This record gives sequence, C-alpha cells and structure tokens, in this order.
Amino acid sequence: MRRLLPLLTFLAVALATAAAAPSAHALNGDLTFASCQANAAITSQTCTVQAGLLDGVVDVQVSPDGRNAYALGTASDALVVFDRNATTGALTIKSGAAGCFANAALGACTVLAGALDEPQALAISPDGGSVYVASSTSAALVGFARDATTGALTPISGAAGCASNAALGSCTVVTNQLFNVGTVSVSPDSRHVYAVSQISNVDTSGIVNVFQRDTTTGALTYDTCVASGSVGACTVQAGIFDVGNATTAKLVLSPNGAHAYLNARGSSSLAIFDRNATTGALTLKAGAAGCIANAALGACTVLTGYLPSPVGLSISPNGANVYANAGGTAETIDTVIVFARSADTGQLAKLTGATGCLASATLNDCTVVNPAAQPAANFDSRTVALSPDGRSAYITSSNWNMLLAFNRSTTTGALTLKSGATGCFASAAMTPCTTVTNLLVGANPVTVSPEGRSVYAGAGTTTNPNVAVFARARPPLLSQVAPITGTTVGGTSVVITGTNFEGATRVLFGSTAGVITANTATSITVTTPARSAGKVGVSVTTPDGTSTLASAFTFVAPVIRSTIAVAKTTVSYSRTTVAFRTVITVNAAGTINQVVSRLVRGRRVAICSRKKAVARAGTYPIVCIAGRATRSTLRRGRVRVRVLSSFTATRSTGVSNVQNLNLLRRR
Repeated sequence: MRRLLPLLTFLAVALATAAAAPSAHALNGDLTFASCQANAAITSQTCTVQAGLLDGVVDVQVSPDGRNAYALGTASDALVVFDRNATTGALTIKSGAAGCFANAALGACTVLAGALDEPQALAISPDGGSVYVASSTSAALVGFARDATTGALTPISGAAGCASNAALGSCTVVTNQLFNVGTVSVSPDSRHVYAVSQISNVDTSGIVNVFQRDTTTGALTYDTCVASGSVGACTVQAGIFDVGNATTAKLVLSPNGAHAYLNARGSSSLAIFDRNATTGALTLKAGAAGCIANAALGACTVLTGYLPSPVGLSISPNGANVYANAGGTAETIDTVIVFARSADTGQLAKLTGATGCLASATLNDCTVVNPAAQPAANFDSRTVALSPDGRSAYITSSNWNMLLAFNRSTTTGALTLKSGATGCFASAAMTPCTTVTNLLVGANPVTVSPEGRSVYAGAGTTTNPNVAVFARARPPLLSQVAPITGTTVGGTSVVITGTNFEGATRVLFGSTAGVITANTATSITVTTPARSAGKVGVSVTTPDGTSTLASAFTFVAPVIRSTIAVAKTTVSYSRTTVAFRTVITVNAAGTINQVVSRLVRGRRVAICSRKKAVARAGTYPIVCIAGRATRSTLRRGRVRVRVLSSFTATRSTGVSNVQNLNLLRRR
C-alpha cells in the first residue's frame, strides 16, 4: 500500500491538471471551467470556501506578473489576497491576516476600520508595486504597497496612504470630491492615479480626481480635478459627464498614456480627455471630439439610441479599440458599442453597420446577441475583458447569469460570439450554453490574466457569490516562417514567429521533427530535418495545443558542387583494339563521360568515347575502347592523344579533367 500511495497521488494531480487544461482541439480563446472560490458552500460545486469574505464580488484583478489575484467583496467589506498558480490559474488565499483586509472584524483579516465600507473597484499599478481600492460608502481611496516577490499587501501609512471625502483616520481629506468614489485607475507609466466620484447624492455630476504617485512607495499626493459640475477648484465641463452613480463609472487610459475615456450613466455619454504625461492632468477635447452621447448634449457627437446609460468601458491592449457597455437594469435593451480609436488624436469612431454594435434585442443595425433566447431583453453587462493577444473578448451578463465568449478581429476590433457551447457559460441549463451550476448568478466582473491563460468571473449577488476560474485555450499561433526554403539534407536554421510559443515541445516539418535551438513566447528557432523534396506545413506544439501553418516551408534538392578526381589513364593493346582505362572518383550521382581524340591535320578526331551513369558517389573505372581502324593507324614513333574525362551531376554544372598522352606506335 505504501508503494501505491505515491502513484495515487501522482494520478490525482495529473487528473486535476488535465481537468483544468483546455481540450487539445480547443480553438484560441475557448474556455474550460477549472475551479472556484466561494463565500460559502455552493450546491453541485466543490469550490474552496472563504467563509464570509467574498460576499458580493464586484472586482477581480490579476497582478502584472501573474503571481497574485485580488478580489473585492462589497457586501463583506473585504479585500481578499490570493496566490495564483500560473499554469492552472487556481487561487489560494494567503494565510492569516495577510489573506484579507476588512472594514471591521472579519475572520483573520487585517482590519482597516472605516476605510473599506462597500469597496467598489481596485487597480494595480502597471509596475506591480501598489494596489488601490475605491470604497464608495467610506468615500475613500486606500493605497497598499505590494511585495514584488510574494504579492503580499501592506497599507501605505500616513496621509499619503489614503484620501477621503471627509475626516477618516490619517487620510488626506479632499473635501466633497470623493463622495461615492466608484472607480480607480493607474496611468500606464505608473505615475498617476485617478479616482472617479460624484458631487453628492443630489448632484451626480462626475469628478475625476488626479493624484501624483510616488513610483517607489506608492504614496499619493492629491493634485487636480476635472468635473461635470462646480466643485472645489476643479476644471468644469458642465453637464458632459454626469456619472449618475459613480459605482458604474469607469475611467480607462490609452496604452500610450496620451488619452483617457470615461463613461457617464447620468448623461448617457462618453467623455474623451487629453492627458498631460508630466502632470497627469486631464483636459476634455474640444467640441464634438470631446464626447459622444446617446442624444443631443452640448457639442457632443450623437449616436442616437446606441448609448443608453453607459455602465462600463474597456480599451484593447493595443489601444486600437474602445468598447462601451450601455443599458443595464433600467433599460430595456443593452448594447456593447465598438469604437475604432485614433492612436494620434485619441478620437473615437463607431464601427459601421452590425460590426459596430452588439445588442440584447433588435436595435438599429446592431448584431443581436442572445444565445439562449432569454425572455428578458437586457443582459446588464458591465465590462468587456480582452485577452492580451487581442483575439478574444469576454462579457458577463448579470441578468442572464452568463459569461459570453467572443472572437475578436485583430484588424477591426469587431466581436463575434463563439459558436455553440463555447460561446456561453450559464449558471443553469440553457441551450446551447455550457452549464456551470450556480456559479454565475449575478455575474459582474470579468478579467483575463496577463499571459492569457486564465479568465476570472465574479458573481456579485447574495446568491452564491464566488470567483469562477476558467482555463483559456492558447494554442500557438504561427504568423511567419523564415527562410521558407531549405535543402532535403536538413540543417537549415529556421525562425518561426507568432504568439503563445512558451514551453514549445515540438516543431514538425510535415511529419518530421526539427530540433528546437531557441524558444521565446513569440519566436522559435529550429533546425530542419532531412526529408524528401516538396512543400510542407510547419506545426508547433506547446502545453496548450498544436497549430499548423499550411504549406509554409519547401524542401529542395541541394545544389551539388560536383568534384572529380582522375587517375592517370593507362593504355593496353590487343591485336585489334586499343583500350584506354581511367579510374575516376566523383562525389555525387551523375554521368561520367570520357572522350579520347587525336590531332589530325589540325583537327581533333575522336578515337573513342564512353558514357557511364552512376547512382552514387564513388570510384569508377571507365574503359574507352578504340577498334581495329584505330589500332591499324598506330605505327612506329609516337602519337599525341588527348583524354577528356568529364562529370555532370544533377543540379550542378559539369567538371572535367584533360590528360595529354604520348603513345608509342605499335606494329
């Protein structure tokens, strides 16, 4: 039995890993349910239970290094800290007080009294050094220093560690400018932090607060603000971005840090800002370029009917597209609008026709997305989570209790729902969706890990709140092979470029394996094998699958540099003939020719010739026999004879050797 236990343990681990991995035949971006973390036990699931910590999950984010994940429970008033398995995506809560921070006594959590009352959003600095949490009821922005090795969090001490709307511990007070703070963002250069709030319960004008960030400690210094109404010393852009409720606002920054975008539910609009890279200050673009609205609003560009109450905003990793989620529970139809973004100016333009809009029911020219024919028209989506490779997008539906999976065009940014069971995951049986029983009730936040292996969806209602973990298929994607030709003898060094090449285990040319000599996420260097001539596909296999680039490489017969070594010709006589024997060594298959001639009255006259085909490199005797007529011409004295030995190989030019012999004439 002792011998059996290690084997059983190995099999259990292997089965668990296999269950978490996407199918070998999965397409890029396909999802497979892997595991879950839950607030309490969930019927029909084997989630790891974090008792009372994950009640009302409103946000989940993964650190830039992929080592940790952080989740907010708005009902449990808690920030939960997980270690993450980079292969399976599985989460493990840190032990003891390091595993969570709470507004009041809660399990073993570290208590931050009054600072985490109804947290709504979190942001991790791109440099991985800090985590910031926006808490709506606390009206506060709270900063944590993150250990780069362990991912553990430590509250930043003193006034620079937090900011609040009114007196709260040692926080910096930003009077009347952090009421109901609902979202937080960090600039791509990690130098500035932005928190969106509203003026009051009565005045829902939006405020974007700008903080300078110490890139070493993560400490914050309040700097400036821009608002849709008059408050403090903020720059006012009257009425353009009435957020309605700041908990549904989202501020996203372009990857180059030049622009920022804000959705405003109250004014059914999107605001577009230029960003000062030095100060972090935001300036609304002038005129129609500065905002897009559902109906007439100032000088805004109008998209009639497409943007009712926008509640979410996302930007693609390459900055080429912006996605706006509009509608929500107050509207009858929800939309996801797809905008093309100018990298230079930051301006947005809706894609034309059906590619520019998804809707939960018939609306204008939108593509209708309702995979399980749900009775309720709206699906209440809050964000579009995009994969790092830009090929996939994921949207949760709070009303339909679903996670939807889309293919994304890397050219236009348009979204297409994946077919059948791969296109949707539902909390209850719904054809054609994949069922993940009880896990997606009130699904809200969704995010993709930095390397693209995992997708995390949070369920935020009081019914089975949890974080569901999905493995994402990332088969290698081949884009180019260079060079595209090599010889049949093998040995050509070839570079394959593409994505998702980490851990490549095999490269096939047709059915024959090459030898991998270098491997990165985007490039593989491989030495070609020997194989027959012809055009073949090139396949790359990684732990995530196999992909082939058809007819990508051509094997050709080598150009042979033929050589010839010729021994001295010997001559023998019979009564009727003269035989010229030459031993010739060649380095390839081909044809050996020998011609013997003599000079008669200034002209070369052939005495004899011999041609011999050889199948391989080697040494061959060539005998050229001259007949009776030649024999009879030999008399006393000497005769000058020329022996020309030549060789022609396939795919090469002929080579030759000339000998001049003085032959004694015979009677």
